[in-house]
Amino acid sequence: MQKISKYIIPTLLIVVTWAKAGLAGDWIFYTISTVTIYILFLSHNSQTIKKSTLILYIPIIIICILFSASYFNPSFKKLTNKEWVELGVQESISNEINIAKAQMALKGFDKIYKYSESNPKLSIALFYHLKNEYYDKFNVNNSPVDNLIIKYQKFIELKIIDFLPTLPFKSKKFITEFVHFAFQILFGVAVFYHIKTLKHIRNIILIISYNGGLIALLGIFQKLNYTPGENLKEIWGIWDTPEPRYFFASFTYKNHWACYAIITIYMAIALLFHEYRKDSYSYFRKPKVIFLFLTVINLLISIPLSGSRSGTLIIFSSLILFVLYFSIKKYRGNYKKITIPALSIIFSLICTIWVVSKFHKKTTDEMLNNTKIQIDSTLLGNYPLRLMLWHDILDQILEKPILGYGFNSYQAINPKYQSKEVRDQRNIVLNNAHHEFTPLIGYAHNDWLEKISEFGLIGIGPFIIYLYMIISVFTKGKSETSRILIIGSICYLVYSFIDFPSRTPCSLLTFSLNVGLALKYNYLVLNNYSSLKL
Repeated sequence: MQKISKYIIPTLLIVVTWAKAGLAGDWIFYTISTVTIYILFLSHNSQTIKKSTLILYIPIIIICILFSASYFNPSFKKLTNKEWVELGVQESISNEINIAKAQMALKGFDKIYKYSESNPKLSIALFYHLKNEYYDKFNVNNSPVDNLIIKYQKFIELKIIDFLPTLPFKSKKFITEFVHFAFQILFGVAVFYHIKTLKHIRNIILIISYNGGLIALLGIFQKLNYTPGENLKEIWGIWDTPEPRYFFASFTYKNHWACYAIITIYMAIALLFHEYRKDSYSYFRKPKVIFLFLTVINLLISIPLSGSRSGTLIIFSSLILFVLYFSIKKYRGNYKKITIPALSIIFSLICTIWVVSKFHKKTTDEMLNNTKIQIDSTLLGNYPLRLMLWHDILDQILEKPILGYGFNSYQAINPKYQSKEVRDQRNIVLNNAHHEFTPLIGYAHNDWLEKISEFGLIGIGPFIIYLYMIISVFTKGKSETSRILIIGSICYLVYSFIDFPSRTPCSLLTFSLNVGLALKYNYLVLNNYSSLKL
């Protein structure tokens, strides 16, 4: 059993990474949950859990309690066939004198009805989108369609208990989705409790680093040789991507690849620094060091090559700050200890810039051009879509700051608070779209704000425990290895301010694992190896 447990953690991460970054099917989520339960079972049986560390369970327990309460306090309901008949959609549209109103209502309610059973959350979002577009275009004067929209809203909105958390719908699907989300967070806690030695942690990091380097290499090859085609399945010839311009390697979204790659880079760097401290004289004669160095270079090249501007900015700036921190503060001018690792990082950055600009100039030109356009538009008063989304979600949060709107509620609720500026900018996307679609907003492009809007301050507040631990390890930790690992996690948290990496299982799972490994490494050094700074 111990032999199985030794490899089960890195094996899970490898499977999730290659399987469309965790989006290959529901079996991925069930696998994550099963492995997490198995690891916790082994940990509790081995009696390695101390009462002082049980605080790690508190945030997860609280959000589970909040979700359980919200399940019995839904905000919306699905209409029955009888209620659809009573609503009289066709009759209202037939009696409408304004042809344009009738046409918009017919098209809109056709979509709403289509998804009302299979995807009720989307159906609610479509209704509020229709209502916004309708009110933008027409005067409301008690016409048949005007009254139809008001009537439908009264039908679907339920009276909620104000002092309890809510959920969009009372649906078993929400239970499943929440359980999978909770287990992805719990995975890091399980790893913390399960691992007993520093060597075990380093072995896990080594395997994950090599895996990241390999998938980055294949992603680079894929990017340099990719030609769009109608019958082409972009990811390994197995899975399609929603937007062919934005995928990289096994990830459907380039920014989430960048987020995963950044964490993996710092995992590899942590091992490189460990090997250098252990034996600086034969450093570059070790095969492990050579492979880790190549891993870092592959991952570094892949980030700008993917087209992720935010990822490129975060990894380049964080590495520069990292070198400065360890050179000036940590080693207090003793540059002999930092020279080779620092120069290696700087060399890697130079290689990255040269390779990307040399072999795929189109990507660098596109990133620079998009950045210039965005800056020019901002100076003219046309703010980027992300900023407008954040403005909208802040208005949304202010309506229910304490308890939020419930788990996975953003897509359904956000159209109620969506500004006309956002709707107009989203409609522009239709001009360049490959197929017709309704320009809804699926995510706020800010995981922090989105999670506050869903769980409220009561649900998010306890996670300050994790944040405190992360910052403490970085500022007061006794292990340089854990401190470097934490830098990767901090980059993830920074990334979460401008994107939604938690929606890609591989990104969230890797972050959760990285935090668990960093905390446990520091814990072991502190309690068992206090004389060493490993």
